[in-house]
Amino acid sequence: AAVTTTLIKNDGIESKELEDIPCVLVLSEHSKRLCGETIKLNDIASLPLILLRTVNGKGVYDQVLQVCEQYGLDLQVVCECHDSATLLSLVSSGFGATILPLTMIPVHMRSHVKTVIIEDNPFVMTPAVIWRKDSYLPKPVRQFL
Repeated sequence: AAVTTTLIKNDGIESKELEDIPCVLVLSEHSKRLCGETIKLNDIASLPLILLRTVNGKGVYDQVLQVCEQYGLDLQVVCECHDSATLLSLVSSGFGATILPLTMIPVHMRSHVKTVIIEDNPFVMTPAVIWRKDSYLPKPVRQFL
């Protein structure tokens, strides 16, 4: 079994969707940008953004670009990263901001960044557990599912 945000359409694969995870804006704790507890999507477009780009499948990167195109927003993407640790290091250093699911920010990084809720948030990830239909699942996995 595996947890993924990319659903696989295959007769030999079963899946169970988990609870949606909203994305948040992530800034350096020392950011000079004045943000309250929330931010509007239009205001995010003016920020220098560092986006997490997956190698395979669709992720936050694709969702952010698609939604902003729908809203006619021109993003200021200054960097793309394939690694979330590098991305968060760049954000915490003040190089730019990012949009990530809250669950992707490790506990040890939360004191180095600030998170801001996105109003009318269009960025939501839906994780799912996937497994092969005919494979053995350990008892804890079966109980979870």
